[in-house]
Amino acid sequence: PSILAGSISALSAHIQLNCGNEVPAEVLGAAAISASILRAISGATPPWVVEDTPVLFKSMYVALGSNPDLFIQTLGVSTKLETMTAVGGLRAGEKLSGRYLDASDSHINSFLSKASETVAKNDWKKMKVVLKSATGGKKKESGFNLKPHYCNWECERV
Repeated sequence: PSILAGSISALSAHIQLNCGNEVPAEVLGAAAISASILRAISGATPPWVVEDTPVLFKSMYVALGSNPDLFIQTLGVSTKLETMTAVGGLRAGEKLSGRYLDASDSHINSFLSKASETVAKNDWKKMKVVLKSATGGKKKESGFNLKPHYCNWECERV
């Protein structure tokens, strides 16, 4: 948790975030990391990246003391984080978690409910399905269609 708390202090030195209510530093740090991961799988990275994100969220869960309520609170906060000023590719007032989670409360509540069920059952493979549905599904038209694979490049020295 101290690493999570430290991550938000390092991040807030560069980005002003609006998170609404008073939130503990470790939850806010974990939420900023979660929001970044959610944004990444919302189309900023190739579609096959979502296959490995449940492992990241499980690690976050363990880092939060394997507390399901704290983890779901973190996911909830991550869907609400927004920038107060423009920075990088983000406009002022834009959700840190991306456009697919800048949605209705019912969409967010559905995501949190399904995530809660997944965590309660300790079924982290199902988390991939939950994440895909929350972040806009499969991105077939993204132009990213090849999974990485091992290559043996032989280069001749000129």
